[in-house]
Amino acid sequence: MARARDSRRLASGISSLRVEGNPQALFADGGRAASERGLLFTFNHYSRPGFKVWWIPIALASIVPCEMHWVMATAWTYPDWLRSHTLTPLSTWLFHRLARVYGFTPMPPMPPRPWELAARANAVREVLRWTRAQVRPVIGLAPEGMDPPPGKMMMPPAGVGRFIDRLARLGLAIVPVGAFEEGEALCLNFGEPYSLDAQSDERHTRDGEVGQIVMQHIAERLPPHLRSFAQTRT
Repeated sequence: MARARDSRRLASGISSLRVEGNPQALFADGGRAASERGLLFTFNHYSRPGFKVWWIPIALASIVPCEMHWVMATAWTYPDWLRSHTLTPLSTWLFHRLARVYGFTPMPPMPPRPWELAARANAVREVLRWTRAQVRPVIGLAPEGMDPPPGKMMMPPAGVGRFIDRLARLGLAIVPVGAFEEGEALCLNFGEPYSLDAQSDERHTRDGEVGQIVMQHIAERLPPHLRSFAQTRT
């Protein structure tokens, strides 16, 4: 379990980590979640100056008692010329190597760049192939895909709801995780696993409906002052 071991080593650098809920019960014999085809952990893309979002998957992977498969961005993107021509290529180089070392699936970042549409579709297919090949896959995903405004949440961009829906149709139960800070502690609040109950069969309507369901479950794991949503993205 090299990935889990490395996550625990890195998580030791977090000054204080508080866990709410009972993630261990998801894997206990006799538990409802233990009998599921697999699990999809979804969490909010929480960050602030001085705290980067990557600490959340590190902390989460250090707690979950199995190897997790992560869907990660291929790069950081920026609106200005300087960072987009320096930090974006550097992050692309680094993230592809991290994905190769740990077996994660790299997916082009949000908002989508037009020339990466085929690469995003290929990444979705790769995750679905990997999921079908596992006995009990466990996947981690931040549906928002990028940092929301401070103290806000954002609806997932177009296509993310359909992606989650396809994973759910393969039998994965969805586990909402609220990530936030309280005092000096990083808090992870684990909710109960659930199945999707979206009603619409129309492609675009169902995409938005699933995104709404997923983000609402995450919001319920957050303190009230962090539950408001910024303007919906497309």
